[in-house]
Amino acid sequence: MVLCHQRALRPADAVKIYGGCIRYLHSTESLLDLLDLAREAAPKNIVACCGSGDQALVLSSLLPVSGRLYAFDSNPAQLFLLAAKARHLSSAIRPPYWLSLEQLTALYPGCVVPVKPDMRKLDRVFDIKDRAYRDLPKEFSSRFVLEVDAVCCTRRQPVWATDKILLKKIKTRLNRLFLVREDVFYLYEWFPDNAVDLLYLSDIAVASGHCYYREKLARLMRLVRSGGFIIGSLDRGEKFLGSGMPLIEMAKDLVPGLSLETVRVQEGLLALRKK
Repeated sequence: MVLCHQRALRPADAVKIYGGCIRYLHSTESLLDLLDLAREAAPKNIVACCGSGDQALVLSSLLPVSGRLYAFDSNPAQLFLLAAKARHLSSAIRPPYWLSLEQLTALYPGCVVPVKPDMRKLDRVFDIKDRAYRDLPKEFSSRFVLEVDAVCCTRRQPVWATDKILLKKIKTRLNRLFLVREDVFYLYEWFPDNAVDLLYLSDIAVASGHCYYREKLARLMRLVRSGGFIIGSLDRGEKFLGSGMPLIEMAKDLVPGLSLETVRVQEGLLALRKK
């Protein structure tokens, strides 16, 4: 895959310059289901939403010798997290192969912190069934506040850290991992059209009513080659609430002239193939 004018970073370089507030320490998605869906794409070049980095590590196990995985995120702290996990894996010879928040901050003091909960006044809620906002009674909103943006932490080991075969595949492919600090809608500045075999969008969601996003998404889809896969999380009601439509659903339903066929739906994940 040929990059444009920007330079993607390897994990060893990323831990030196990235950092900030972590929102997601570990993935809550089904990594084995993601791996199962992605395997059918037989990807050589993967562009994946970074998030916690667990998804990118699992997807990297599918790469051939000449393959590459580019993990992108607009939050440099999430890229730092993936880089730190990769660096730890490259040198770890015995468990634990994953990093807790305590280990991470001890290894890299002052580089990352978890997002602090933000207390906000609760004036209205989003009705999932009717997909509409509802104002709350004043006696309710004056008594309660909503805690948001708390860091997603779990002490449960990710599947890649306990599966010996998967772990071995990941460890032998860490040199094919690159990090890109960029918003999803500007990835076209990094990669040429038809260069991506698998685009993983995770649970990125935007306001579906805006033409701006549909146009940007149409441009993004040009990066995926004919026969390539796009995988992302579906809106099951409780997850996205009022934040908008997942990009994977918008790509399927709202981008004019884009021909995508459904490969399979599995555990809240949708895999599409570009015709």
